[in-house]
Amino acid sequence: MCKCHAATDRGNRIESLRNSIRKHWGEASVAAIAIRIIDSLREKAVTEGTVLYLSELNELAGTPMIGDVIPALAILTQSEFSILRSGGELIDENGDRFTLSAEEFQQVLDTDTIIHPHTKAELRHAQQQVVPIFRVVTDLFGSREE
Repeated sequence: MCKCHAATDRGNRIESLRNSIRKHWGEASVAAIAIRIIDSLREKAVTEGTVLYLSELNELAGTPMIGDVIPALAILTQSEFSILRSGGELIDENGDRFTLSAEEFQQVLDTDTIIHPHTKAELRHAQQQVVPIFRVVTDLFGSREE
């Protein structure tokens, strides 16, 4: 498929996603925020695998408080409209960053502990050292070259 058709196909799929969210959620503010995130990701032409932090998604959504974007992220990570996968990143006492597996992230949520990926030491109160991340899991947005 040529790049022009791929871009048109992606545009059609994005519009279909936007319309499906509107149909399911109506005029609820959560739908509007989810659609703003989709539109911003399209504008930035993010690619599959791109990692975004909660603060970046909040900025993309244009919401005044991070708490406002959380319900929209539930739509975009846990529903039939999923375009993001949630996870976590450990930032250790040295400032080194480690992407956690889904199981490790769930362990932090469940037990507030984690085994440090490098030192293998158990970290207690791990939630204080883990930040949520969101990975784009679709090629829906393409790239600027298309």
